Amino acid sequence: MTKLKRSLGFTAAYAASTGLVVSGTAMVSLGNGFGTGGLAFAIPAFIGLVIILMVAISYGELASMLPGGGMVGEYTMPALGRLMAIIAVLGGYMVLVSADGGTQLMVAGNAFQSLTGVPAPAFSFLLLAILFALNIAGVNFYARVQIPIVVTKMSILAIMGLCGIFGLGSGTPVHNPFLATDWGTLASMGAVAIWLYIGMEFVAPLAEEIKNPWKNIPLAMVAGVITIFIVDLLFGWGPPATPTSPRWHRPRSLRSSVRPRSSEAPEASS
Repeated sequence: MTKLKRSLGFTAAYAASTGLVVSGTAMVSLGNGFGTGGLAFAIPAFIGLVIILMVAISYGELASMLPGGGMVGEYTMPALGRLMAIIAVLGGYMVLVSADGGTQLMVAGNAFQSLTGVPAPAFSFLLLAILFALNIAGVNFYARVQIPIVVTKMSILAIMGLCGIFGLGSGTPVHNPFLATDWGTLASMGAVAIWLYIGMEFVAPLAEEIKNPWKNIPLAMVAGVITIFIVDLLFGWGPPATPTSPRWHRPRSLRSSVRPRSSEAPEASS
C-alpha cells in the first residue's frame, strides 16, 4: 500500500474546506435567503453556523481516528458495514457531484458567453479540462492554485458587501427591510441557511496528506465556516444598506408616493 506524504499545512486545509462552500449553489441560497427573509435571514444563518460547527468538530474527530480518503464511506463501514458505506457515498456525494458539477460548468459557460460572446460549451469544456489537469498534477500543485483562488473569491464577496454597506457602489439602490416575511417562514428557512456551509467537510479526505490532521483539519473547518458566515453576512447586508447612503435618496414609501386622482375621490355618502 502506497503511503502518502504529509505535505499540506493549515492554509491548504483551510482553502480546501472553504473553497467548495463559496460556489454558485451557495450564492443562490444566500441571495434567496436574504431576498426572501430580509436582513433577519442572518438569524437562521447563525443557527446553522452553530449546527455546522458541531458537525465540523465531529468530522475532525473522525478524520483523526480514521485518516483516509474514503471519508463518509470509511467512517460508516466500521459501524454499519460495506453496504451502508456504499449507500452513504452514493447518496451523499456521487449524486451531488455528478449533478451539481455539471450545473456549475453550465452556469460558468453561460456567464462567460454573456460577457465575451465565446460559446458556452467551449468555455465549459475548457474549464473542465483545466480542473482535470489540476487534479492530475498532484495535491501540492492543487494547494498552490486553490489558496489564491479562495482568498480572491472571499475578498471579492467581502469588498462587494462593504461597498454596499458604506455606499461606495454605483448600482441601483435596493431596499430590503429587516424582516421581509413572517417569522414562521423565516424559521423554515433553516435548511437554506445550512446549505451555506455545505462542502466544508471536503477537507477530511486529505487527512493522509495534511500535517497534524488531528489539529489542522478541525481548525480549518471551524475557521472556514466562521469566515463564510462573516463574508455571507457582509454580502447579504451590503446591497440592502445602499439606500441609506447619502449618495442616494431614500425611496419614498408607497403610501406617500401614490396619491389618488381627483376623479377617483370617494363619493360623499348621502
